[in-house]
Amino acid sequence: MVCVYLQDSVKETEYETSSTKKELRHGPVTSEASMITTHQSPSNDFDRYPQKTEFNNSLLLLEGKSLWLLNLETEYHHNFYESSNYINAFYFNFKGEPIWFENQSKTTHSLADEYNRLSLPPNLKIKAIADDFSTGNSYALDEEGENLLIFDQNYHYLAVIASDFKNATDLKIDHSTRLVFILANGEILRCNMDGKSLKTLSLRNDINSFALDYKSKKIYVLGKTIIEYSNYEGKARHFFYKLETFNHVTSLTYQNDKLFWMQQEEQSLQRIMYCEVNTLCQTPSKITLVFKKLVSKVIAFPSKSELTTVANPCQQAPSVCDHICILGANNTYNCACDQFHHLDDDRKTCKLIVHYLIYFYKNSFRGKFINNFSSSSNDLIPFLPVYFNYEVKQYRDKIVFGKGSKDFEIFFSDSKKMYSINLRTTEQKIIFRINRNWEMTTFIYNSDTGHVYYLAKDFSNYCLSIYNIKYKYIEFTSGIKLSNAYGYVHSMVILTYNNLLLLSYGRMGEITPYNILTYRFEDNFIIEKSNNITLLQTNPLDLNSCNINCLNFEINNVTWVYGSIFDDNLTSVTLPSILSDVKKGFIYEKNLYVTDSHSIWRVQKNSSNDADIILNGTENIYGITSI
Repeated sequence: MVCVYLQDSVKETEYETSSTKKELRHGPVTSEASMITTHQSPSNDFDRYPQKTEFNNSLLLLEGKSLWLLNLETEYHHNFYESSNYINAFYFNFKGEPIWFENQSKTTHSLADEYNRLSLPPNLKIKAIADDFSTGNSYALDEEGENLLIFDQNYHYLAVIASDFKNATDLKIDHSTRLVFILANGEILRCNMDGKSLKTLSLRNDINSFALDYKSKKIYVLGKTIIEYSNYEGKARHFFYKLETFNHVTSLTYQNDKLFWMQQEEQSLQRIMYCEVNTLCQTPSKITLVFKKLVSKVIAFPSKSELTTVANPCQQAPSVCDHICILGANNTYNCACDQFHHLDDDRKTCKLIVHYLIYFYKNSFRGKFINNFSSSSNDLIPFLPVYFNYEVKQYRDKIVFGKGSKDFEIFFSDSKKMYSINLRTTEQKIIFRINRNWEMTTFIYNSDTGHVYYLAKDFSNYCLSIYNIKYKYIEFTSGIKLSNAYGYVHSMVILTYNNLLLLSYGRMGEITPYNILTYRFEDNFIIEKSNNITLLQTNPLDLNSCNINCLNFEINNVTWVYGSIFDDNLTSVTLPSILSDVKKGFIYEKNLYVTDSHSIWRVQKNSSNDADIILNGTENIYGITSI
């Protein structure tokens, strides 16, 4: 019986396209393909890297692959940088250096050597970024607009401090008030520097851009037809300017008591408009420069007061934190750890954690520390989501996990392929495929021996195979015939290496269709009957154990059944009624971890009447395991 064919490990990883550092283009540049100018400075001398003083009254504009520098006094402009890739995000860092991030690059880009080509996590693309000038930490939104990240000033350590945003597109920081403002799904959110105390401000719900007035502590927001402002609480709202056209304005920017915005005119041309913030804005001024291509974002150089920092605990030497120091109000501080570490009890030291809960959610692999759910701000979110590159999304309701190895590699399958993914490097590969007429139903991975045990099914037979991950070959294949069986093998557990196989399956004619049987390669016998039984994998895997853990489903009732398969009576504990719709689960250190449609729960063996919610999501969770 042939139920599988092997395929060499195929890496389908997104590789970096190394972009070559471009030379500055000197003098004013005009191009029909990029921008049209109606005015230019008489000076053509721009043959050096601009000093920070030359940014003081300037705007930096992003136009696809180009960055343009515009002097607001002379309206002199030039092509500051030309990239071979699209630029995702750019900003001035805490030292006033312009830094940008390119679409295919895994590093930073800057004309200052100190900040050029600093490595970023392999699975990170930045949508928006801003610096805390007091500490040098960078705050960023990922490409999906779901997560708020914090870097140290050298982009070495990264922590996820808030998540589950909806379409977050921009963020700004007022380091004097220790507040972060985020634009997400048309609304302005505000949180502390550690990601806590998140709240939605009572402003408009159609905002597409915003700016902060750091002196007056005001928020200027751009809606579809109006610009208005309020205080940092979202209160005391005031009208600023009524737009001439509907939703053709982008990129609100504040500098030197002026508010700038891009406005689209006839023939899709764009022009920079501005008004003084201390006067009534009735007729905005226009900059004569006209853009033909879409300018997606405009930023201003930080003011001198922003770049001036005051001594604080996060600047001490030696550092008060192992990884990241987050400054709070009144000179307080908290420590945070980078991905794959958690904060120790001393609230300073970062420890490497081996045990994670891994789950598949929103087309990505995510994790939580399995033994600590209530300590530091990033303990709940140990690493960035790792998005899957393959067509597995089509079969996500059939995803089955296998316990991963200690180097953060996990194994999983859909109905046709076995995959592996490294959560650190995001390297992904197909290990093997099964034959066209077969469908993979369930599998188990033993990290100690490096073997995958899997069941595949055709129209009438099941095939049990053992695959050696290290040497890439099948060690054992055997057909399994289930007498009078029908339907689907629901789950599988291997006990006593190559000797005992436990299956949950269905038999024809039974009123309660699902049963558990053991398979010794010759005979079958029933251990437990139920309407529906799901066998639970124990982590770490113990092949020599004869203990069984399973979920027993009856109408509006779920019980956790455990004990030795050779005992006459297994222990049965009824789960709380809130867990009547659990789908999948596993056992870790005698605790039960299960998922229903949108949530993950932990049930302790000695207190099974209580369940702790670990994750409360908004979309389906398709699988869970641990590493």
